[in-house]
Amino acid sequence: MGACNNGDKNMDMRQNVKRLSASRQSKGQMYSIIAVFVIIPLIIFIAFYITTSQNMKFGTNERVVADQQHQVEQGIENDFVRAVKITGRRALLSAVNNVIMTGNYLDNSTLRIKELITNSSIYGNPSTLMANNSLYEWLSRIASQNHSFDVHANFSYLKVENYDGMNIKISMLLIVNVSDRLNISRIDRSEQKDVIVSVEGLEDPMFPLSTTGSAKIVVNEYPFSYYTKKFQGTLNAGNCSGNSTYNPNDPAPANKILVVQNTTGITDLTLQGFRGVVTEASENLNSRGVSCFVSGAAGTAQIPENQTVYVDSSTASAWLLPIKQGAQGGYYYKGIGPNFLQRLEGDLSESPDGKGIESFVRDEIGIPDKPTQTRVDYLFFSEQSYQGCRKARWVEETWLRLQASETAIYNLTDLAYSVC
Repeated sequence: MGACNNGDKNMDMRQNVKRLSASRQSKGQMYSIIAVFVIIPLIIFIAFYITTSQNMKFGTNERVVADQQHQVEQGIENDFVRAVKITGRRALLSAVNNVIMTGNYLDNSTLRIKELITNSSIYGNPSTLMANNSLYEWLSRIASQNHSFDVHANFSYLKVENYDGMNIKISMLLIVNVSDRLNISRIDRSEQKDVIVSVEGLEDPMFPLSTTGSAKIVVNEYPFSYYTKKFQGTLNAGNCSGNSTYNPNDPAPANKILVVQNTTGITDLTLQGFRGVVTEASENLNSRGVSCFVSGAAGTAQIPENQTVYVDSSTASAWLLPIKQGAQGGYYYKGIGPNFLQRLEGDLSESPDGKGIESFVRDEIGIPDKPTQTRVDYLFFSEQSYQGCRKARWVEETWLRLQASETAIYNLTDLAYSVC
């Protein structure tokens, strides 16, 4: 009996040990699963962080490199435009110099200017004015600079043409390649460039070759925005001219033209002290002892202070005539005359695009005498006859003779009369 009880107890103890062992094994598996669920996200997070940090660093470096390349490319473009302006201007100067020194016009001005721009030569002969200034030499200097990138620049489709008479246009396709030496990024850019180059300040070759070298005329653009301005009046008397003033109490009125809205409050004696009077109100100033005046002239507020004003009885108007200063100063006007490229070729025909330049041939030593020829330069030097019979009142330059069509262009028709 006692033996049986001991056996039962031993069996119970073995079963408890098994249950305890199973329980511990179950708890160990649970802890392992929990550890796995904790460690895996941690590993994923660490891997993601490392990868993302590397990508961000790479992306930032790439952007920095790309920005630097863009700056280099923009610098090349800007420098190229400046180089074309300088080279183009020198090429024009060289072309003019060649015409004047040889006494022969160019056979093809656009072709010769392109030769000067690209090869620093004309008719295959080196030009001292173009030394080290061709576009290819400029590109060579760019390539020789110490860049942190591989840089290549070139151009194609070079074209030279008239722009508006006072300027020429030099066009080409600019090709720029900027690449990183580690091949991280690359810029390939092709862009059409149109560069405007002024001809102002250059000698017009047509004058020395038409006067056996006696006349030298430099191209300077007419500086005023109009040729003449007419202020039509309703009442008038006399002819006079003088500098304008808006001050009725001007201390030196004798040589002045008083310009006012009306003469209310101004004494007759004060009015009579001026050479002439121009009013916007319609007033008969003859009754106030004024011998030279125009009244009822609308828009007189447009007359600048101290500008020469002409009171003209034949037209009952006050006039501004800056065309006189233009003729005296030998200025060039935008018109239909030959453009500068044509002048380099001795081509005296009108500009094909209607955007040319013209000036008046002044009386100077060496100018051939053509007493009835119009004084518009390209027609004056022509072998054909272009009879200029019309002169303009108030224009003291007796040599300034024009055709009827030309007086209309320069707004002188109302002041013009025939002399031949």
